[in-house]
Amino acid sequence: MARKGYALIEVIIMLSVLALVTGICTRAFRVIIVDIPQMYKDSQAGVTVSYMLRILQDDIETAKSLPDNIGDLKSGDEILLVESGEGVIAYRFGEDMVTKSKVLLGEDSGMQEAYTWSVPHASIEWKVSGRTGKAEAVEVTRSIKRKVLGRWENKMKNSHVYFVGIRQVCSREQ
Repeated sequence: MARKGYALIEVIIMLSVLALVTGICTRAFRVIIVDIPQMYKDSQAGVTVSYMLRILQDDIETAKSLPDNIGDLKSGDEILLVESGEGVIAYRFGEDMVTKSKVLLGEDSGMQEAYTWSVPHASIEWKVSGRTGKAEAVEVTRSIKRKVLGRWENKMKNSHVYFVGIRQVCSREQ
């Protein structure tokens, strides 16, 4: 006699296999839909921060000094002042953006904006240090903040040390 339909055990096994396949596919779709675009954004932010740090490195390594203050501007957590042959440059680290400006002194005092980098979720910190009371180096720590399972984590974290006027010293020795 031919059987019509399925036994209860066959239906239960089929539903459990379907649940397992759905769980595996959900993880794959999450990677495709959420994680890959987020990793792309993080890598783009990392490239932008690296480019900005390359310009900062050039400015510091060719600088005469790192002044504590120029006029109303004072070096601190948000502003880094760099004195070069062409004048004073100010790096302003704000929320999700970095601005490089030339400081204008005298009658036209103020800041002339040169570059602005959008760095969403980037964390950039620096520490100016020296031995003789004069700033000789800047340690810059950078990372990209990413929300993972409801909490913020620092990804791609690393530090760089730039020495003031090192290129001028090296060119004189050669």
